[in-house]
Amino acid sequence: MVNIKFYNAKENSVIVKATTHKSGKIGFSTGAKNLMKLEANRYFKVGVNSDDSSDKSLYLQPVQKDEEGAFTVNKAGSYYYLRVKQILDDMKVKYEESGIIYNIKEIEIEQDKYYVLTPRPNKEKK
Repeated sequence: MVNIKFYNAKENSVIVKATTHKSGKIGFSTGAKNLMKLEANRYFKVGVNSDDSSDKSLYLQPVQKDEEGAFTVNKAGSYYYLRVKQILDDMKVKYEESGIIYNIKEIEIEQDKYYVLTPRPNKEKK
């Protein structure tokens, strides 16, 4: 006998993404807000993969408010965002020209939770 796990269409149709703004902010979709529990996780350390310069992903680790270097999640209405302009500039991300969309997934490294924001391939506008 085969044990089959069926997926719920409503749960799997949620868009989990983040998008850069021309101001250097990264805004989160409702799906990302739910995945990352942004109402509870209001502070993140933001980093990059220092071992692989070709990795253009951002790594976010939820932390407590008093953690040194933590970025505050801001809220405008029901919309959540991070101010990461300097990081995007350091990474030479061309966010001013077009919004970069990041897919988000949750991973665990050495028992610590991280959210990986991986840029989608650029699609040329016609």
